[in-house]
Amino acid sequence: MPEKLNGLLRDDIALAIWFYDDGYYYPRDKCSYLYLGRITRREAEIAQEAIAKKFGIKGNILDKRNKGFALYFPNSENQKIKSIVEKYKVPVMAYKIPL
Repeated sequence: MPEKLNGLLRDDIALAIWFYDDGYYYPRDKCSYLYLGRITRREAEIAQEAIAKKFGIKGNILDKRNKGFALYFPNSENQKIKSIVEKYKVPVMAYKIPL
């Protein structure tokens, strides 16, 4: 249930796991994405608000049409993501960590 997301994102490890699963760093454009899948726009807004409130990471909602919604994080937010995700390093997933 999306409305419970604030409670589920209790600590950094929750975001790290989510990012390792559904996140991606795009080196060419130096931006990151967190794919949300086929959810409603309101559910995407809840995810956007929860991440901004808990971690201070500001993302924009993208409608990827057939793929559903994603959160887009510009280069200016990558260091915040990296500082959280790299605490829980998973070597085979290192490509997902913003440089």
